[in-house]
Amino acid sequence: MILLELALIAGLVWAFVHGTLWLLDRPARPALPAPVRWRVTHYDTGGETRVVLQKYGDRGDRVLGQHVVGTIRLDDPDYEVTFLAVMDTARQRRALFEAEEDR
Repeated sequence: MILLELALIAGLVWAFVHGTLWLLDRPARPALPAPVRWRVTHYDTGGETRVVLQKYGDRGDRVLGQHVVGTIRLDDPDYEVTFLAVMDTARQRRALFEAEEDR
C-alpha cells in the first residue's frame, strides 16, 4: 500500500514539474501588428496634381507608405471633373485596402 502511495505522489510531482516547465518553455505569442489606416490626399507638384492614398500608423503622425491613384495636369480643361473622378476612385481603393487590413 505504501508503494502505491509513493508511486502516486511521485506521479503527481512529476506532472506538476513537467507542466510548470512546459508553461515556462513555450514560445511567446508574436505581437500583433499596430493598426494602420489609409487616407486620401492630394498635392500639386511639377505642374500636376497627384491623388494618393497614404498608409499611416494608428497615431497618424508617420506615413508608412503611399499609393498613387492618379495624376492630373493643372492645365487640363476638364480638371475638376477628372479630379473628382480620381478622388472617388481613391476613396473606393481606401475602402478596399482597409477591408484587406482588417482580415
